[in-house]
Amino acid sequence: MTSLHERNALGMLARLEAASGGLETLADYRHGLRDRRWPDAYVDAIGQVFRCRPASWPAEQIAAFAVVHGWITTGRIAVVTIKGASGPGADACREDNAAELAELPKPFRADLNMTQNCADDDGTMTWDEPVMANVAGSLALIPPATVPVPLEVGTSDPSRTFLHVFQEGGVARWAYGQHEIWILVNLGDRSGTVLSKRHLAYKAAQQDPAHPEEGN
Repeated sequence: MTSLHERNALGMLARLEAASGGLETLADYRHGLRDRRWPDAYVDAIGQVFRCRPASWPAEQIAAFAVVHGWITTGRIAVVTIKGASGPGADACREDNAAELAELPKPFRADLNMTQNCADDDGTMTWDEPVMANVAGSLALIPPATVPVPLEVGTSDPSRTFLHVFQEGGVARWAYGQHEIWILVNLGDRSGTVLSKRHLAYKAAQQDPAHPEEGN
């Protein structure tokens, strides 16, 4: 049975293929994933398809990756990275993963679902103070999370990442093989319309812009 996020991805693919130059765009993204155009940590934050290298992802997952990447580079998604976590273990190592998450620096708090079985996420992530984020290559402050964002540990399709960001205002990704947790937060479109129920806003930090690699 096809899930909601997979159906959405098929719709993204259909729209991309129907657009002028869409097939070329899709091929360019596949080549970019094959050639590691983007850092591994960045790609893994957007998605890890089970037992599948990025260059071999199904076309609809590449389309979903392209949409999320586009939202990051245009500032519709803010990116927060939390350093210091070791790479997560498999689901069977849930207690070890929970212990790692309990050591996250303030103001972050992760709650891992210890009995998760085919649920929509693996837990939640929240923060109770403003935090610094990368917004289209510049630093900005985003406010506390009044509603927790879903936490996805290990593999998680790009289409699931998109659905979390669109419907729930964000997602925290702790990908296999990565030593950082990435939080993607939906800020809304250029007109100021908030695209999710979390009603987040952000303001520019009072300091010189920075241009980290993530999101390039």
